[in-house]
Amino acid sequence: MIVNILPRRSCLSRGAPGDGSGEQLIAANIDTIFIVTSAGKDINLRRLERYLTVVYSSGASPVILLNKIDLTDNPTSLVEINSCLDCKIFKNYSRLSLKAVSL
Repeated sequence: MIVNILPRRSCLSRGAPGDGSGEQLIAANIDTIFIVTSAGKDINLRRLERYLTVVYSSGASPVILLNKIDLTDNPTSLVEINSCLDCKIFKNYSRLSLKAVSL
């Protein structure tokens, strides 16, 4: 039995599949969304910007996790990535660089 329905504070959604122009809800009432991307050769700053746009439009706070920093061929590329992210219009997000280790 449903007792109460809370109002939405945030709403992560996408366009509904098919020909309709509706909206498909993915998740609601999310405070923080983690965006995980590799810092290696396949990093795509445009894709990261698109993800940030979706998170900001949802009302949640983004955290960017740059993974595989140990596999980066050029250590200065991490500095370039960080400076590029800083110069964008997107502010108010956290960023962490990490090396995932399997146990």
